[in-house]
Parts: sequence; structure tokens; C-alpha cells
Amino acid sequence: MKTEGHLTFRWSRHWSYDQFFKELPQSAALFDIVPASGGVLKLPRPMLLNSVVRFPTYGRPLINHPVGGARIVKLTVLAQILFISLVQNIHADDASCAPLTRISQRAWIHSSFQTISGYRIGSNGLVIDTSAGVVLIDTCWNDRQTEFLLANIRQQLRKRVILAVITHAYVDRIGGIGTLRRNGIKVTSTTETSDCVRQGGFMVPSPELSPKETVIREGDVAIEVYYPGPGHTKDNITVWLADDRVLFGGCLIKSKESTDLGNVADADVVHWASSVKNLKSKFSNAKIVVPGHGSAGTIELLQHTIDLCPFK
Repeated sequence: MKTEGHLTFRWSRHWSYDQFFKELPQSAALFDIVPASGGVLKLPRPMLLNSVVRFPTYGRPLINHPVGGARIVKLTVLAQILFISLVQNIHADDASCAPLTRISQRAWIHSSFQTISGYRIGSNGLVIDTSAGVVLIDTCWNDRQTEFLLANIRQQLRKRVILAVITHAYVDRIGGIGTLRRNGIKVTSTTETSDCVRQGGFMVPSPELSPKETVIREGDVAIEVYYPGPGHTKDNITVWLADDRVLFGGCLIKSKESTDLGNVADADVVHWASSVKNLKSKFSNAKIVVPGHGSAGTIELLQHTIDLCPFK
């Protein structure tokens, strides 16, 4: 409906973008998705047409504002789930990309890729080898990639995945939960992440992790899950493998090649630096730090991330 020159929608189910564009001026060729918390995601019309996505608005209105002839859509949503969902089923060429890279005695990085608006974006997760089986930190972008990941783990480690830990509720972390569940793998997260995933319309992990600190013991390995505070998202947790001195910072931590904080759609940029400082203080002896995207590095990645934050 129109109210005072604005177009207001309430979406709580799947919509096609053909329907979406019928509600908006056909002259508009580019939309800036601007979540209430800030950040901009540019969405060209050709990428949107014929895609089907879920807009998790939590019952709040999605409002379209005319600004200088352009259109800006404000969303109080998990914007990254929205943004990545637009294209996660379009680029089948990325479906087989789930290689493993060994970084320590017990840990491997699993990598998956998605092509978004012409850019190939890599995402990192962690594979931890224990005497009881493999613990997976985050899934790939989608179910098909996660199937390849499980196959690679079976082939290279000769073990099955017994547990998966989700570090926050973005699709590059949760997109393969369906595959894990179909393979009988337990998937767990904090309550806050579980709630966010549910509202985003994805398969929900079991909310069994403490928001403060949890030690998971599988076979001969202790895996510490730690919430340092809000940053990239309000629910981002990290994972520490003490014996190997490997810290999985996830999307809270930026790679050395990063020149900004990236997607801040659901970020708490005010407290991001202080959360990373908490992480730096707690795991000051980290030898290898794995960010959610980009190359792994040393503990210097934590200071690099702090330097990128506008509020120190």
C-alpha cells in the first residue's frame, strides 16, 4: 500500500522478484538495500529477476523510500541472509568447491565459493579431527557444496562428521544445515543464533551452546566456543583449539587483505573493536587465526580488525 509517498510491504513468506518489481517503478534498474543498522548492498535488476527468496522481516514493515529518483529499501532483517539467498541457487559452477587445507595437526580450513554479481566470494569454515570423529565449524554456502565437503572429509580424513557448530546466522554459515541433518549430523549453536536462523526460514540448529563460553570435548580434543561480544553480528561466536593454538575468528575477524569491515548490515560497529580486544586478551597465544573470509594469518589479524573499526 502507499502511505505518504512511500511503498510499504509486510513480507513473511516467499516472494518472487517478478512480484517485487510489479510493486516498484519499472524505470528503476538498481536498488540499494540499506538495513536499518547501516551498510549498502547494491542489487541490479538482472540479478533479481526470477529469483525466489525469503525476506525475514520479523513482522516489521519493509519500506521503500524515493530518494533523488533512486530507490532505497530499508530492511530490519538479517540482510546477509537476504543478500546471499538471492544468488545461492543461480551459480551451479560453484557447487563442487569445498576443498580442505590443513593448517595444524588437528585442523583444516574448508573453503567454499559463491559468485555474487560477478564477484567470486570465498568463505572459510573449520574441520577439526578428533579421535571420536570430525567436528565441523560452519557449513558451506548451500546444501550441494556441503555434500561435497562431507565427501572430501570422508576421503581425506577417513572419518565421519559427528557434530557441527554454527558461529552465526548468515547463509555462508548455515546454508548446508539441511545436508548435515539428512546425514544424521547434530548441528548446534547458541540460542540467539538459533532464533535468528528460525526467523530467516532456514533449518534450525539445536540451541545448546552457552552465550558466554562452552567447552566441547570430543574424543581427545577440547574445543572452546567463546562469545567475545557483538561485532559483525550480535550473535557471532568464535572457536579456540588450544592444543593447536588455532583460533577461528569467523566473520568477526577480517583477513589481512581486507581494507574495511565489509558487510555491516547487522553489525555493531560501536562495540566491534572492544569485542575483538576481548578475543585478543583471552587468546593472546594464538598461532593461527582463521577469518570468515580471506586468508588465514597470525594473531596480527586481530589488531588489523581493530584498526579497521571506526570506534576504538
